[in-house]
Amino acid sequence: MRTGDTRQRESLDHGWRFHLGDAPGAEREDYDDTRWRTLDLPHDWSIEGSYAEDNPSGREGAFLPTGIGWYRREVDLPDLASGARAVVEFDGVYRCSDAWINGAHLGHRPSGNIGFAYDLTSALRPGRNVLAVRVDHSQAPSARWYTGSGIYRHVWLTVTDEVHIDHWGVQITTPAVTAESAAIAVRTRIQNMSALARDAVGSFEVMDADGTVYAHGQADVSLPPEGEAMLEVDLALPSPRLWSPDHPELYLLRITLEERGRAVDLVDTTFGVRSIRFDPTDGFFLNGKPMTLRGVCHHRDGGPVGAAVPEPVLLRRLRMLKDMGCNAIRVGHSPAAPEFYDLCDRLGFLVIDEAFDGWATPKARYDYGLSFAQWWQRDLADLIARDRNHPSVIMWSIGNEVPDKTDKQAQELVDVVHELDPTRPVTCGRGISGIEDVQGFNGQGGVPGVLEAYHEEFPDRVLLLTEEPHTLQTRGFYRTRTWWRDRNRPRQEVPNLTEKELFTDGSVLYNSSYDNSGVRCCARHSWRRTRALPYLCGEFRWTGFDYLGESPRWPARTYNYGVIDLCGFPKDHFYFYQSQWTREPMVHVLPHWTHPGLEGVEIPVWVYTNCDAVELFLDDESLGVKHVGDDLHMEWRVPYSPGTLRAVARRDARDRAVTAVTTAATPAALRLSSDNTDLAADGCDISHVVFAVVDRAGVQVPQAGHTVWFSWSGPIRCLGFDNGDPLDLTAHQASQRRVFNGLGLGIFSSTQEAGDIEIIAGAVLGDQYFGDVTDVSVVIEGIDLRGGTAPDLSAYDIRYTTDGSEPSKLAARYQGPIRLDRSCVVRAVVVGEDRPVLSMEQEFIRGERPQVVDMTHGNESPADLTVAPGPHDQQAVGTWRSPHQEISLRDDGTVGRPQAYGSKSELVGSWWYDFPHDRFEDLDDAGTGEIRWIDGSTSELHLTDQGADHLDIVIANTEVRFRRISSQPTARAPEGGADT
Repeated sequence: MRTGDTRQRESLDHGWRFHLGDAPGAEREDYDDTRWRTLDLPHDWSIEGSYAEDNPSGREGAFLPTGIGWYRREVDLPDLASGARAVVEFDGVYRCSDAWINGAHLGHRPSGNIGFAYDLTSALRPGRNVLAVRVDHSQAPSARWYTGSGIYRHVWLTVTDEVHIDHWGVQITTPAVTAESAAIAVRTRIQNMSALARDAVGSFEVMDADGTVYAHGQADVSLPPEGEAMLEVDLALPSPRLWSPDHPELYLLRITLEERGRAVDLVDTTFGVRSIRFDPTDGFFLNGKPMTLRGVCHHRDGGPVGAAVPEPVLLRRLRMLKDMGCNAIRVGHSPAAPEFYDLCDRLGFLVIDEAFDGWATPKARYDYGLSFAQWWQRDLADLIARDRNHPSVIMWSIGNEVPDKTDKQAQELVDVVHELDPTRPVTCGRGISGIEDVQGFNGQGGVPGVLEAYHEEFPDRVLLLTEEPHTLQTRGFYRTRTWWRDRNRPRQEVPNLTEKELFTDGSVLYNSSYDNSGVRCCARHSWRRTRALPYLCGEFRWTGFDYLGESPRWPARTYNYGVIDLCGFPKDHFYFYQSQWTREPMVHVLPHWTHPGLEGVEIPVWVYTNCDAVELFLDDESLGVKHVGDDLHMEWRVPYSPGTLRAVARRDARDRAVTAVTTAATPAALRLSSDNTDLAADGCDISHVVFAVVDRAGVQVPQAGHTVWFSWSGPIRCLGFDNGDPLDLTAHQASQRRVFNGLGLGIFSSTQEAGDIEIIAGAVLGDQYFGDVTDVSVVIEGIDLRGGTAPDLSAYDIRYTTDGSEPSKLAARYQGPIRLDRSCVVRAVVVGEDRPVLSMEQEFIRGERPQVVDMTHGNESPADLTVAPGPHDQQAVGTWRSPHQEISLRDDGTVGRPQAYGSKSELVGSWWYDFPHDRFEDLDDAGTGEIRWIDGSTSELHLTDQGADHLDIVIANTEVRFRRISSQPTARAPEGGADT
């Protein structure tokens, strides 16, 4: 909403004081906060901290700190006009927040995922007022992913008349849409905060961005004392311009509220005209035309900025998805910031707006489940009231993989949504009970035959892949042998590309960027099926971007599910989806073409394109022409030799797109680039500075991992550095960062001050592993972000050492490449105007780069299951369910797990449990047992003292609670086969 002259709405983002830790008494007006840090909002203190394995957020919260924080801000108000009301609006505070004005408590909000507002009027005084907020995120993990901590979204102050349009009080629907006319129905809740009955008149105008009015109407309303009433009007919009992803046309509804000829309020609301329909046979329709949802799931964090995502950062990310051909986003698994939906309206995305992850049973130890019973109706109603006017929102989701989901409770939530908004359907991630309007398949939808079998059984239900596929890629990392996260479960097979693994670099926690690393199915299989099944509305892959948290284990801070990494650098899957979801000619080649030591070895070269055919060249030699087939990619086997691989894509027998990858030489230079070199002095503008390690010809070095050191000057703030490496635990606020596979990113924000801004970066570059000798270069590079003049690098003096000592003015002056014939650390200092500007160092090792023997990759079947020796306590035998999985502990020592759909289950491990004094037999003694999963990992089993109703199992250092759902496990099938 925008406001006019009749109401004042201003940002309260600037000038807060912050204290990390508890500060008893800080709600008082006279509390001394002068020693606190001064900052601007949005703010996330967790992302400013250090990664540590013992941080209570654990793998769910990316091992980043949580805790308690306080915020205070002065709010200066002149005398409020008679009858004026002042309201503070928080777009999001994570979590368990309390707020005070001048020491008066305003309220408490546990969730942190949805905004809220407090009326300040009764406690305000003319002039100086003190707003204080306490944020308690001491209990962690509070979600299954990184959430951030603090006032991580905007804060607003709104002043209105005592007769005014209520907060989120406007509802616009388009019940009938044709090419000739659209019916616009408006319901507006009007508040009267005075002690007298009041009469008002509402005027309604529908206009475009230029102010041209296309429809108007008027309605009267009578307001009871200290009460509210609904103002309703129906408008007809002639020849409407329909909103769609390709043409996101928007209108503005201006509501002016008058009393006795005086305007007392004015609110502008942006909306779009469109119709939606979900059909069980023919899928999704927008504006009467069939459309397949080409979607991704999206978490809240913005990589190096954490949960406090500036709008330009979000805009850059959404534009990348648009360039990929994405037309839909599922918000997982909590509401996004208000500006997210505004951008989706403007850019043209269809949105599934998701309210909750789980319900009453916590999925993380301290998550929203602890508050669900008391708060779900309020939070769900607020979400719908906030977002219901966005044309981008086409569906509400009431949950995701809810462990305690019952038909009765699901129906209760569905009924609430239908009552609040009857114009959109309801879904649920992994909700296929038939209660919701759209049946959402998560992981189980990737199992071959599941969708087809479900549709055959329930042909009248609408089907959607709410979370599928789950594939994993690490940018620039490759394996030629297939890897499955769920290697012993039903799946769509992907053959190994080679009999023996070709690549031995990297970590076992990285994932291959060939489409051969995932869960249940690969991206190509999933999309091929989605486009082939007319009754399937579409798919929302997990995920669009890598996100912090929900990691496999320390030291990984993220899993590699995104098609784009934490920095916003595309992975190879980005180009796969672009080849399937766009028409503008494109072609992409993988892998990179720098593979020393593999000379003469045949490397699988893949090409993605949306054209008809591709001819591949190595230098000037044609390697042949291939046509696009059902596998959705093309493959050549190319003996490796240094050079340039060039792919020429053709459509209708004409060259339409060309791309190339070239072998890189020794790292020798830095390349800096930015998407904004004219930062506005508004405290909000953003510049994304990309840094790359390149050779002397400017070719990016794909295996480079050198550290780049930074210095900046002028009115600028660094919001954080990153490189996309899941295992890089460098603090985001540090002034140095390694490149990962040649790339890194810094995000900088302007302040409200004028002045020139420049950034200087430096690195010590060369072959980090070398043979007898190598040449090392000390390089600096600069970029100007305001002022228009490139930094003068000639003014800097560089001194260096190779003996491990700190360089000084007496050290050798760098005048050209340094010849090394032994392992050492090269240290250098860059001096400008008699002061150090940069200090940097890099280790170089004479010898071969270490190879990683990665036994987790490959498509071999695991070793035969060996049942652990007994005893197997009979009171532990049974079927147990956690938020994420179900297991059966059988009396023969085997562990079973059900398949995604249907009644079959599979053997996944063995178990044993017995102690002289266990908690089944003696509640005063702790017991310990063990589960050995078939993939070789070991999980410790702890049995609680709750009458054998719960099991606490530590899986990958995370305690997971299982509850008993049956004392009789699923029986084992004969000869170790699948159970029935």
